[in-house]
Formats: sequence, C-alpha cells, structure tokens
Amino acid sequence: MLTEKKSVSQRFTIRLRPTLFQRWIRRLKDEELTFELVEFLESDESMFLSEEEFAKRAIARGAQTDEHHLNLLLVHQEQIPTWVRSFGLILPRATLWDQMGPRLKTLCCGSNGRWGQYISWVETGFSRHERLVRLCSE
Repeated sequence: MLTEKKSVSQRFTIRLRPTLFQRWIRRLKDEELTFELVEFLESDESMFLSEEEFAKRAIARGAQTDEHHLNLLLVHQEQIPTWVRSFGLILPRATLWDQMGPRLKTLCCGSNGRWGQYISWVETGFSRHERLVRLCSE
C-alpha cells in the first residue's frame, strides 16, 4: 500500500485575472489556484518505470492535474516561484495516448528561466528531481 509522505509543504499560488472581454463574454472572475508539489518516488527508489504503478501512485497522491492546469501554468509562468525551477513538474492527466503507447507531458524550466512543455515516454521513468503537481482545495 502506498502511503503519502509527511513533508514540508511545497505550495504556490497562481492568480488568474481575466481580461475585461473575458469577464463580459464568459462571466469569468478573478481566481486563485494553489498547487502543491508532491514527491513521486519513495525514499528507497532511485527510478520509477512501471506504467501501471505510475497511475496507481498518481491517484494515491491525489494528483489529478491535467492539460488545462498545464496550460494555466504556462500562461502564468511568471507567477511560479523561483524555488520551483529545480523540479520537473508532472501533471499526470496530461498524458498523450496513441498507438505507440503513453507519453507524458511535463513542465520543465530551461536554463533561460522560461518554462516549457516536454513530452517523454512513461516507461523511461522518473527521477528525484521530478514532482507530481496536485491542486489544493483551499
């Protein structure tokens, strides 16, 4: 059974401010979303390879972030704190499925300080510098 680690909270908040046009057309309001970074690997693991275990672990950790959240983070990347740059961000439900198998979209910060979207195979595994992104319900 997977247990969630008790660790120092690694949270950050993104403030969404719709344009006047978006407010009028879509009735959008200002909104804040708080995300939490959750360790993916257990303390005795150095790499993670199983596709089935990936899904189980993401569910057990409560990480249900998807393509919508990935795009929000990219659009509002100037609000992502600098301490987050050392991690690759895994949004588990932003996965591409096709005849070649599952490919996962992740967010990584490049050496230029800009965040970008990268696609990798689930089977290649995950390392210690990657974190699941969970949406907090505050």
